[in-house]
Amino acid sequence: GVWFWGFGGFVSLLPALNWTRIDRIQRTDDSVRVPEPQADSFHSVQPPKDTISIFDSGRISELEKQMAFVSDRCHHHDEEYSKVMLLLRNLQDQVAQMSDKSETLKLIQNVMGQHLKDMKLEEKKVHHAFSLFFKTDFLALHQEHEFRILTLEDLLAKLSAESKDIQKELDIAKAKTVRDDDEHSQLLSKVKKLELELSQMKSELLSGESVKTSCEKMDVGAQVKESVKLMLFGDQQEDTPDSLLQWLTSNFVSKSDLQTLLRDLELQILKNITLHMSVTKQKLTSEVVTNAVTNAGISGITEAQVQIIVNNALKLYSQDKIGLVDFALESGGGSILSTRCSETHETKTALLSLFGVPLWYFSQSPRVVIQPDMYPGNCWAFKGSQGYLVVRLSMKIYPTAFTVEHVPKALSPGGNITSAPRNFAVYGLDDEYQEEGKLLGQYVYDQDGEPLQMFPVLEKSENAFQIVELRILSNWGHAVYTCLYRFRVHGEPAE
Repeated sequence: GVWFWGFGGFVSLLPALNWTRIDRIQRTDDSVRVPEPQADSFHSVQPPKDTISIFDSGRISELEKQMAFVSDRCHHHDEEYSKVMLLLRNLQDQVAQMSDKSETLKLIQNVMGQHLKDMKLEEKKVHHAFSLFFKTDFLALHQEHEFRILTLEDLLAKLSAESKDIQKELDIAKAKTVRDDDEHSQLLSKVKKLELELSQMKSELLSGESVKTSCEKMDVGAQVKESVKLMLFGDQQEDTPDSLLQWLTSNFVSKSDLQTLLRDLELQILKNITLHMSVTKQKLTSEVVTNAVTNAGISGITEAQVQIIVNNALKLYSQDKIGLVDFALESGGGSILSTRCSETHETKTALLSLFGVPLWYFSQSPRVVIQPDMYPGNCWAFKGSQGYLVVRLSMKIYPTAFTVEHVPKALSPGGNITSAPRNFAVYGLDDEYQEEGKLLGQYVYDQDGEPLQMFPVLEKSENAFQIVELRILSNWGHAVYTCLYRFRVHGEPAE
């Protein structure tokens, strides 16, 4: 029956089979192997054409993999379709052998209808999965685009803020430029003013040069010489010396030299008065003062002037003869700490005896060196020509000078002072047990000089000291002992 109607008639009995669609699927499988969607069977959401350009390479590669998987499934369906066609041919052969045409047609229709239903169901599943893939992919892309839009909005906000800041800086720069222009104009005005003053100074200079030329014509040196001569000599007609400085030095005394001479004169007068009073045991009278002044080599002064000189001398004498603070004075807070290895010389001048039997010989201790009493024999005598004396001062000071005092030759019983110290040195110590302190100076006491001699500090030190050491290195020839009468320390308090 199939052969009777022909192959075209048999195909017309199978409306579910569309040969054109089968051919289209086969041609597509040759190139891409993806079935073309129909209008009634595929309703997936297609993304807009303008969004395809923003897919990145990773997403496109993933999409290509999924499309390849779909294509493989379609190819699998084609293989099943070829199997169905083989079964169809077998059925055609079987139908050709059957006699009942209507039953054959029903059988074919049932078999083919069931198989086509299965294929349509499978195709719908594939289309549904493909549409879900595109939907989820599109949603992810949409979310990513929204995130990028938010990021761009933030960037735009930051850019706007920065643009506002730049605008403010530009406004400030403009204002500064305006101020600079004002300052420039002010500077220009000042420059013009200075140029005007410079021109005035040039004119004054030109006028001054004319005055200078007129002054050069005058003998200024002669006029100055005449003025000095008139100031010094008055109306007396005397020749001006060639060297004015030498003339002034030979005829006038400087203030410092005058004060030194006056101090020496006062000491000499005081010495004469003291010597006269100690010898004659008389009270101080104007005749005694006049004789002392005359013996000092001064004549032609009034009694009032003598009284002023005597008062100044007595005032100086009352100020410990030098008018300086003695920080080693025992009554002021000084003390003897040690004599190191110096041994006191035992004198036998003062004797305490009972019925002619000597009981005790009196000798002075080192404390007498820092006491104010000065009379012959009231000294500390130590054996030999070298001795050491460590003194603690009344306070911490910066030493400036030292004073050594000995009795004069006139008051010495033997008429000489060979037991007086000669070479000595003074050291500043941090404590009494220090072996070698800071050297403040080495000096020589002159036996032919004044009894009281002052020695300035030679080695300057930034440190203050409260302990000083006096080292006697030699005397003026006495072989047995050395006498030390008075030692003073002067300086500036540290606190």
